[in-house]
Amino acid sequence: MNRQDQNPTPTPSRRNLLIAGAVLGGASVAGAVVVGTRRSADHDDEPVEATAPPATRPARPSVTWTERDPRLLESLKPSGAVRQVTRTHHDVFPSLKVREILPLAGTGDGVSSWVAATIIGTSHQLQIVAADESSPRIVLDVPLDPPAEILSMAWDQDREVLYLSAGGKLFHWRLAAPNNIEHVADVPGATSLYELLVDPDGAVWGGTFPTGTVFRYSPASREARAFTQFASDSDYVRRLSMDARGRMWIGTGALNPRIFTFHRTTPESRVEIPIPEPLDSGFITAIRAGTTKVRVTTDGHPDVFELDSQARTWDRSFREHGWVRTPPSELLEDDTYYMAQDGELFAHGASGRQHVTSISDSTPRAVHLRGSERLISQGADDGAALALIPRSPSDSRRTRTVHLEPGRFRVQSILAPADGTLYAGGFMGSGIVGIDPDTGDRWQSPGTVDVIDQVESMIGIEPDRLYLGTYSWADIISCDLSDRDSGSSYTRIARYSDEYDQSRPYGLASNSTSLFVGTVPDYGRSGGVLARIDRASNATSWVMHGEGDGFIAGHSIIGLVASEKFVYGTTSVRNGSGARDTEGPACVFKLDIATRRVLWRTSPVPDTGALYSPHLVAGWLVIADLEGLAIVDPRNGELVARHELGPVANSSQRPGWASADLAVVDGGRFIAHAAGGFVTVADFLTGELSEVQDGSSADVFGSRVTASPAGRLFVPARGTNIAEVGL
Repeated sequence: MNRQDQNPTPTPSRRNLLIAGAVLGGASVAGAVVVGTRRSADHDDEPVEATAPPATRPARPSVTWTERDPRLLESLKPSGAVRQVTRTHHDVFPSLKVREILPLAGTGDGVSSWVAATIIGTSHQLQIVAADESSPRIVLDVPLDPPAEILSMAWDQDREVLYLSAGGKLFHWRLAAPNNIEHVADVPGATSLYELLVDPDGAVWGGTFPTGTVFRYSPASREARAFTQFASDSDYVRRLSMDARGRMWIGTGALNPRIFTFHRTTPESRVEIPIPEPLDSGFITAIRAGTTKVRVTTDGHPDVFELDSQARTWDRSFREHGWVRTPPSELLEDDTYYMAQDGELFAHGASGRQHVTSISDSTPRAVHLRGSERLISQGADDGAALALIPRSPSDSRRTRTVHLEPGRFRVQSILAPADGTLYAGGFMGSGIVGIDPDTGDRWQSPGTVDVIDQVESMIGIEPDRLYLGTYSWADIISCDLSDRDSGSSYTRIARYSDEYDQSRPYGLASNSTSLFVGTVPDYGRSGGVLARIDRASNATSWVMHGEGDGFIAGHSIIGLVASEKFVYGTTSVRNGSGARDTEGPACVFKLDIATRRVLWRTSPVPDTGALYSPHLVAGWLVIADLEGLAIVDPRNGELVARHELGPVANSSQRPGWASADLAVVDGGRFIAHAAGGFVTVADFLTGELSEVQDGSSADVFGSRVTASPAGRLFVPARGTNIAEVGL
């Protein structure tokens, strides 16, 4: 939710601002605007962070703090110098995660057709394998800056055009000009486009987020028209299918997921069809329309529901496990569907259940029925395998393996813990990667580890223990780094999705006995939880969830820091995807661990809906927003100082979950702030600010930043790289 600046205090230069001061020992801090602070009757146990430099750190002056040191409150001034990137580790997380395999019907003889493959990541997203070849002839990146994922593709066989969606935009690739991807249209209001399909007239249809509707693109006019939203509480249309009569079937989410239908010639004349097992939140996860039957799956249910598309009544259901789908862009000519069971593929149609062919033990990715031959696509170690479905027992079985080029995941999370390795998680990646920052040597968690999905947060505890917070089940993973090449060293110790409807653990903090977890709720839900895990047993000892409304009602818990007695946290009013933002500003809170009582809750920055990355430095609580640092008194939650560091305004973006970050270096002498593509370093020993540049341009950095115990600073750069910043 974007807001205008509600802070009545005049704002000088964005590069250097102290909006509040403190009264310490009866004297005001020089250069500060005195606003007054309330002295707490009790005394916190917050230690001043250690300032002794590690032996391996490059020699530079350190700083020794006093309790609630006034130097953190003093005005900062631009240094006039630029901090440079001293080394860049390129493409840190290789990706060979295939999103979709699509034989391009009409370009060859069945299994030998040209094949299009999309790779999850920011490079090599589209790969084209020519007929009878086994490796890509053409490898292309989507022409977007910053890069975006290809979410869907659809093949127009008559015109030999492949349509692609990425970043809310529509692109095409043409067989006649195979070395280019061309942008053809923007879809009004959309940031994501789903499940493209081509109708008999050559028009392209797809679903949208956050506008919750469908669009139609006309190749003749090169214009895309978005239609009205299907339901006011549904931001997503992720699923759509078209039957042979030209009727479209639409699935919405993330609140109250529903089915809608309309004829493609009258897209505003819709009929809603209630699903047989209604959901408060979630998604329609698949729709496949045959000639008289529509098959649907939904979140949280193990069945495929079958709809009579003419009577519009639900006839029956069957178990989803083993259902082999056709690509959503294919127009089905009958009601046959396919099931995999015990290494065999069966067709279920008008004549009953029939054996089709033997397959590998894994469930195929898809059955492809377009063109002259029927194909099965299955995953392979470095690509995919396409197998011809024999039409009779006497037909020979032909299989073609396609070897693809790896792409690169976007860096989603980074950490430089005490073992000297720089670790990273990737957007939509599985596992973690490690880099030796001195030699550049690479490491990746074992491929046998299947418990690590997209890593949203990491925390290192002692040299050999790493905890990961992963999406989309709100899992906490314990990693034993002393034996990191063994699959048994990775254990899921908590999951907060099933009982508490959470999806993303962004807040992680620890003390000597406990790991604390703060979460973002699941799609369509509001209110994150605060949980404690006992480090000795790895068991969750308590979860505070506000009777289902969240630890703080309607707020995600996105940042945590802990001492032995207290946990401090920051929140975002952004809820689970598809849910509306909660009205009002973000909060900071203090919890007594022993009593689980909230001692205070404040909103020290009233013009922002998200506060990030809390740290305890010199007896102060330091937090981030998009604009810079807020210094909060941990005794009472009052704002005592604010330093604006970068050019990004809080009102410029919707509140996020990880849109800003802080890294504390050398015990707080340096604090690095990352937001909006910029990184700024505050030096509290000299009172100076410096912007980080990579030698070419600004606005290239990610919104995560980390510092090693040895005082080295790292930040994601250009999506897939990690840069080290010279201090």
